[in-house]
Amino acid sequence: EAARKEKETALQEAAEAIEEGEMDPEDLELLKKKHRASEMKELVEADLRYLKALFDKLAKAGAGLIVQTLSDLEQGKITPVKQEDSKANYAGMLDKKLGCIDFCNSAESIERLIRGLNPWPSAYTFLKGKTLKLWAADVLDEEYEGICGEIVEIGKDCIHVKTGTGTLLIRELQLEGKKRMDTATFLRGYQLEKGIVLNGSK
Repeated sequence: EAARKEKETALQEAAEAIEEGEMDPEDLELLKKKHRASEMKELVEADLRYLKALFDKLAKAGAGLIVQTLSDLEQGKITPVKQEDSKANYAGMLDKKLGCIDFCNSAESIERLIRGLNPWPSAYTFLKGKTLKLWAADVLDEEYEGICGEIVEIGKDCIHVKTGTGTLLIRELQLEGKKRMDTATFLRGYQLEKGIVLNGSK
């Protein structure tokens, strides 16, 4: 927030300098491009693994960009380019059923599902008949004996679940009727045992 205000102040001062004849308009354009490049760099370097974080970052970056783009369009500085329809992909509507986790898939694909459906419709499974939403997870290459969906290890702040390939480490979750919380908090209030199997139905 402080950085954003600093940039706005610098641009405002530059605009005032132009009005007073102390700065060339081309220099202001270069300054704007420099700030836009800085914003894009911040966007790329941020932790955007989760949809919500990406959405929030793009919303902030897009707000300033659209104002500049409209101004450039008005001044004839932008040449519209038609989209190549042959390269377009159809994106169907998201459905809650998409979030039901199949632990026979790889840990990597499940972790991507969790990220892609956060915050809506969310990825979920079932624990002893109750819906268990998974909000954040990591992937381990380590393989365990057991069946897909089985809880094979329980740490202080993570739950290891066997998948078709690799192991899923649950970092943040939400049991039906409870608040969203990190795994460490969940384990302090819920008695969980190895061998329990998470599955796709009640």
